[in-house]
Amino acid sequence: MRNINYMLIALMALMVGQAQGEIQPIVFSNPTYTGTGCPKGSVAFLATEDAFTLTFSNYTAELGASVSPKLKFRYCNIQLWVTAPAGFNAEVENIDYRGYTSVDNKTYSFVTSFFQLGSTQFGSSKAQFFKGPGEFDFFKTDKPYFTKKQSCSQGRAIPLSIFNSLTVVGDKQRNAVMTLDSIDGVVQAKLRLKPCF
Repeated sequence: MRNINYMLIALMALMVGQAQGEIQPIVFSNPTYTGTGCPKGSVAFLATEDAFTLTFSNYTAELGASVSPKLKFRYCNIQLWVTAPAGFNAEVENIDYRGYTSVDNKTYSFVTSFFQLGSTQFGSSKAQFFKGPGEFDFFKTDKPYFTKKQSCSQGRAIPLSIFNSLTVVGDKQRNAVMTLDSIDGVVQAKLRLKPCF
């Protein structure tokens, strides 16, 4: 019975807020990034009410006779802060990755990624793997899974961390390249049906 009462109270608050135009959008703020795939000044950040986009201008892993072996593996560690309006929790809907790869015969490329929102939402997926010879535009989607009950953000900013890496593998006399063009994330504000304690 208590749960039903909490749900009714929360739903009434939502309807009143919507009628009065008081519900605020999710806010994304203070993006930072470090790593060999995202040197300073190479990442652009754009946010809307429930989504964000990161675009990369210098995120490339390479293999070839004239290429440094250090370029076979590139990574980027990104963090931004997510604030849901009071009375709501932020939940990651999906995070998408877009890029391109070209691999010679007997060479391979793969992209891996995982993320964490606060202390409750974790997401990862199997590496997306490409075998040469060939050229491929790739699209990869990660969705969250939950390790424990959602905590209440109470209108405070919580960190969203994304770790992504690109790798090319093969004989150094062969050629391979992999680039990441963008990361797009959708985060929804979910009505909290139980009070914070």
